[in-house]
Amino acid sequence: MTPGGIPAERFRELAQRHFGFLEALGFARSPADEDASPVGTSIAYAGRHLGFLVSLDTRDRCVSVRVTRARHGRLAEAGPGGYSNDLLAHLVEHAGYRGRGARGGSEFVDGEATLERVLEGWAGFLREAGVELLEDRETSIPR
Repeated sequence: MTPGGIPAERFRELAQRHFGFLEALGFARSPADEDASPVGTSIAYAGRHLGFLVSLDTRDRCVSVRVTRARHGRLAEAGPGGYSNDLLAHLVEHAGYRGRGARGGSEFVDGEATLERVLEGWAGFLREAGVELLEDRETSIPR
């Protein structure tokens, strides 16, 4: 269960509702890279060169979105040539972003309504500030 008693599968349904637009851009769900444990759950999307991991941490009651390298339809977060960084941090460090991040993305998740707002905020932020990432180019993430 996630914060507010939301089952992991419900989190994934809601996350897919908000981040499903990635599939129309050539990204595919990568269930092998998704986790569900007592401390959190996640949903993963992999493209040709990069991917996204949307996670809910039950301890901190927050959602995070990570940008990762992708290889062969899987996230390559660690190891040689791997890359993983918080979406906002990546955009600040590598794309010159100077805004404040996702609207509503920093709320504590205490139930389904809050989770919906937070996921909507992060998905909107990715669409607006992460346009280059959505193009899934190898040069969008550092070597």
